[in-house]
Amino acid sequence: MSEAKNTIKKMSIMTMGPIINILIGLFSVPITTRLLLPEEFGKATMYSTAYGILAALIQLGLVYSLRREYREWDDKKKLTFHAVIPSLGLFFILLIPLLFVRKEISQLLFNGYHPAILFILELNLLIEIFLALSGAILQMQERALKISLSSILNRVISFIVTVGLLVFYKKDFTSIILGQTVSHTVQFLYQYYYTRDHWGFTSLDRSLMKVLLLLGLPVLPATMLGWISNSVDKFALKHWCSLHEIGIYGAANKFVILVTVFSTAFGNLWMPVSLRWRQENKHISIFKRTNVLVGLAMSYVIIGIIFFKDILIYYFGAEYYNAKYVMPFLLLVPAMTMFSSVMETAIHVEKKSYIILILSLISLFCNIVGNYFLVPPYGALGAAMATSFSLLIMWLVNLFISIKIWDNIVTGRFIVILIGLFSVPFVSLLGGFLYIPWGILVIIVITLVNRAEFLEIGAILLSMGKNLLRRLVKAGRNK
Repeated sequence: MSEAKNTIKKMSIMTMGPIINILIGLFSVPITTRLLLPEEFGKATMYSTAYGILAALIQLGLVYSLRREYREWDDKKKLTFHAVIPSLGLFFILLIPLLFVRKEISQLLFNGYHPAILFILELNLLIEIFLALSGAILQMQERALKISLSSILNRVISFIVTVGLLVFYKKDFTSIILGQTVSHTVQFLYQYYYTRDHWGFTSLDRSLMKVLLLLGLPVLPATMLGWISNSVDKFALKHWCSLHEIGIYGAANKFVILVTVFSTAFGNLWMPVSLRWRQENKHISIFKRTNVLVGLAMSYVIIGIIFFKDILIYYFGAEYYNAKYVMPFLLLVPAMTMFSSVMETAIHVEKKSYIILILSLISLFCNIVGNYFLVPPYGALGAAMATSFSLLIMWLVNLFISIKIWDNIVTGRFIVILIGLFSVPFVSLLGGFLYIPWGILVIIVITLVNRAEFLEIGAILLSMGKNLLRRLVKAGRNK
């Protein structure tokens, strides 16, 4: 089996969780939207935005540091301990100013004072420190099955608790946030069990702390800018539109998040694998082939979902009807995130993490400009277009940098995939069902151009199906 094929197969195992999450999401998202008004969904979206920004700040880029140094250190417990301490210190420092501006933060996010929600936010941030690091350990061990089961557990617990609270407690955004808190706690306990040999107190090593911070701190501004860039759309909608429009945007994005797990699963696997390939001096062709395989597979998934967007949005409820125009453009976001993960190989292998800061600044600038011009006239649709195109521009700059410092891993066949993928959301705006024959045409073209990769994806899926059938037969016999 080729290295690229083996990597995609590992990713397939890791995406078992995301696939099951999508099935759960097909039930949970429509139920949630029908139980909540768009305004309440908008508040939950603003909470998630604040949580993401603060979590990125508190982590200090140390999740990246742990991944980068994991194969260099034999004492894993010592490495993990030194990745935790700075984040914990910053968390307790941040609690002090948060106590003095609680009302202002609550008003900015929710248009009202919700002290209990701010307390839950602080608790979630503490849990996130350990959740992110335990997840990074599993990723570096390439334990694809454990990572998949972890994501499934998170989704199942979140679904059960959230729906239960919406039905029996409150039909507002508080129930969503409490469901997330419980699910994150259970997910960390699961990950802790499988990484428990990495946790514990060790003697303080200033040199190791310095190494981790020097690796992580240059990444921190880029990570923060990335989160701020991803948050510009929500704050733009709140400024120029309303919480109702944020709710429409958030509902469309809620379903897109189910697809985002594919890009997250790939990103979790890609960094350790790409670094290993580089250490083994693998030929550049393997990176090019993986790039095309990823692009082709992601295109099939996204275009397939766009085909059914009208049916999917129908189950959201009448209040969320306009989300059907927003979803196709938001689906481009996880695709571009996934493609950028491959492009960032050059940055990781050459240890030039400061370049991520440059890319994030470019993305932020493009996103701000795009939202400024597109949100006032087009609302949620304009925000989705601005976000997707800012990531496209960042990817183009990333490509230029990759060629300069390492090599070009983008082929003409991949460019055909990219153009075809971006064309489908625009055609979907024309009205009617023209986007369906156009999407079919795009699928035919990119498949013919990438015949070998299409057959390889088919072989992987066939192999997965055979393995699943074999396990089911074996389980039946054991009974």
